[in-house]
Amino acid sequence: MHVSRDELVKQFELEQQIDASLTRNTNAYREIDDLRAQLSDLNARVFGNSKAKEIRSAADALEHQVDQIAGHEAEYPLLPTGLIELDRSLSSLAVSIGAADSAPTAQSSAAYDAAQKRQSDLLADWETLKRQDLAALNTQLRASGLPAIVLGRSPKPAGQ
Repeated sequence: MHVSRDELVKQFELEQQIDASLTRNTNAYREIDDLRAQLSDLNARVFGNSKAKEIRSAADALEHQVDQIAGHEAEYPLLPTGLIELDRSLSSLAVSIGAADSAPTAQSSAAYDAAQKRQSDLLADWETLKRQDLAALNTQLRASGLPAIVLGRSPKPAGQ
């Protein structure tokens, strides 16, 4: 079987695009893990504060929104959602394209385009959440004399 250079270039380019998408997905998910960890620690930080109930309520609402973006694992017949689902879809697509000795099929290209649209929507939701909802929670925290939640300051688990 002869595979043209152009076909291999198209295959490589789509694999690179998928890799960049997976990297964006991973970066967002790491930020989400960081936020979840800090929200989990928040209960101890607000203990005894006069605004504890309001802060916990806002943190719970924020966590619910984060869960919608991050998604959940699911067992058959349900499917995973959010960034988790997107990661699986992109990973499967990368394997499929990498295993072929040809240019990506129209179906592969369409699947990537659909994944890109979904990722764009999810990451836009994530950026909005950070800019608006997390900022609002941080305003509450500061007004109560507590330190704000700052993403990227939590230690990363070993190997990540």
